[in-house]
Amino acid sequence: MPRKRDKKTEVQRSRLMLNTEEAQQNDFLFFNNTVLMQGLALTPVIAAATTLENAVILAIAGAVLIIPTRILGDVTVGRIKTRLRIIFYTVLSALIMVPDMIFLSRWFKGSFVSVGLYVPLLFVDGAVTWRASVAQREGTRHVFRNAVSTALGYAFAICLTGTVREILGKGTVWGVQIFGKAPFSVASMVPGGFLITAVIAAAWQGITRFFKKIIFSGGKSE
Repeated sequence: MPRKRDKKTEVQRSRLMLNTEEAQQNDFLFFNNTVLMQGLALTPVIAAATTLENAVILAIAGAVLIIPTRILGDVTVGRIKTRLRIIFYTVLSALIMVPDMIFLSRWFKGSFVSVGLYVPLLFVDGAVTWRASVAQREGTRHVFRNAVSTALGYAFAICLTGTVREILGKGTVWGVQIFGKAPFSVASMVPGGFLITAVIAAAWQGITRFFKKIIFSGGKSE
């Protein structure tokens, strides 16, 4: 009798572990963050996300591209030949990007000029064209959830990086003075962007590994 119970408990635990692992794979906000875990869309983050305002502009641009492109991409899976998919998704995201850039330039005006050069890079980035590698439909509900999760993960990562770089590089947050003098002025430059992004990504990956260890060890940390 105890053996049967043990087997049943083991089966239940195995199912729970599989469900947990699948949930983590579909979590593009924390466990599988587009920027900090997958290393996608790094060029805009490093080169343009020097302030929180710049990061917000890029986050909006990314969300407007990622969500509709992935949903439309899911609808067209199987209707476009494999070798033409990457071209299709790139053209699709480029068409979506045009009104996106017009909207952002009118809303943020002068602030958009400093990041406008890097917004077009998003429509050829893996964060947007990822659907080109998927061979079958995932379902509208599933792909919408993943698209929103990816957009939120990208927005969080880029806004976090932009905030840290603005505080260190300029001593401000959204233009509001926090420190009298910039603690680390290099943070506003590309080399500083590489360094800070790498440190944040390393810390993020360490945190996710810690949580995974707790989850897969039954809630016990060593």
